[in-house]
Amino acid sequence: MTMTTETPILIVEDDPKPATLMRDYLIAVGYSTHCLANGLDVTPVELRLLATLARSPGRVFSRVHLLDRLYSDHGVVTDRTVDSHIRNLRRKLEQACPGQGPIQSLYGVGYKLEL
Repeated sequence: MTMTTETPILIVEDDPKPATLMRDYLIAVGYSTHCLANGLDVTPVELRLLATLARSPGRVFSRVHLLDRLYSDHGVVTDRTVDSHIRNLRRKLEQACPGQGPIQSLYGVGYKLEL
């Protein structure tokens, strides 16, 4: 999918329905409605993580960069926390959209979203 300047922007706030917000956003950036019909039950941190990756598909984000986007205080988290959230997000995306696997790992570098 070719991204243009018309790519929708997701504003993440304290939304009581993050799953609905994320589903609508993923549909807007190229996921099929059929694939996401079952919904995507994500936590607020997973929502911010996926939104960060989805804003720049193909761009590689380091763990440290993602941590900066996810948490204001790094006192209670490590860079491996990102790995845990990525693992959970991949599992949820696989359940909603089998076989698509959009979150890619680049060994020693970070993560990117391929739509």
